Amino acid sequence: MTKNPINRWSACLFTAGLVSTVTMIVACMAPSPAVAGTYEVVQCDRANRAFPDARFHRVNGGDYGFLYRCEEDEDGNSLQIRSITGSPKGRYGRISWSAPAGGRIVAIDVEGRLRSDAGHEARLSFLGAGGGEMGRIATGREAATGFRRFSRTLSDGGRPGFAATLTCTVAVCPDSDRAKAWIRSVRLKIQDGTPPVAAVGGSLLTSGWHRGGGTIGSFATDVGSGVRRVEVRVNGTAVPPSPAGRTRSSSGALIRAAPTAPPRRAATRCAGS
Repeated sequence: MTKNPINRWSACLFTAGLVSTVTMIVACMAPSPAVAGTYEVVQCDRANRAFPDARFHRVNGGDYGFLYRCEEDEDGNSLQIRSITGSPKGRYGRISWSAPAGGRIVAIDVEGRLRSDAGHEARLSFLGAGGGEMGRIATGREAATGFRRFSRTLSDGGRPGFAATLTCTVAVCPDSDRAKAWIRSVRLKIQDGTPPVAAVGGSLLTSGWHRGGGTIGSFATDVGSGVRRVEVRVNGTAVPPSPAGRTRSSSGALIRAAPTAPPRRAATRCAGS
């Protein structure tokens, strides 16, 4: 997902293995495989009022309208879809979230206020790659209702998207001040199938013999939750990090990470490629 203080639940883990030995010839090494994992996105919630990953779409701007009220603490606090005017069958208003490239939404936990009326149907659904409904979670009733919690966990690999929708399901839906699809406390569990991309460098990885202090540098990027940790090992021992550094995920969320290793005094030689 793009820019998100994604609270960021269990973020991705990156490990890089580097070897340095005293008075021995060692080969230049690439990082060991980075590890993907799962993390949780929380939006329009008391823990995170923002909703930067929500997408708002309607077939025609005059049919359905949106209200953005996540900053409030009253009962109406939510992202809202309402009927504005009459609408023909098939038109809709939708608020959706999509997993980043290579990822899937494997679980949702949200609070929704869903009411269907006069042919307008309120829904919570998983979405396929093309944006079509790929699994109904809940459908609004034609009766007054408050917020309810809806949860669903998938065991088949997940779905690309999740959405709240208010749509016209009959030939012509008249204007209705009762029909609504409101959503808040959105918690999405993302299975991230794309590992971070990592690179290493520094004076200890150049060709030739090395004596005295040397450096090892590392850089990693990740789409979605960002990089949680960069780990460097010398002769199987983890190297304490230099003064705290930071890494920025591609989504824009600032994540603290272990930075590059401090200089190590050694006599080494790294065979050039």
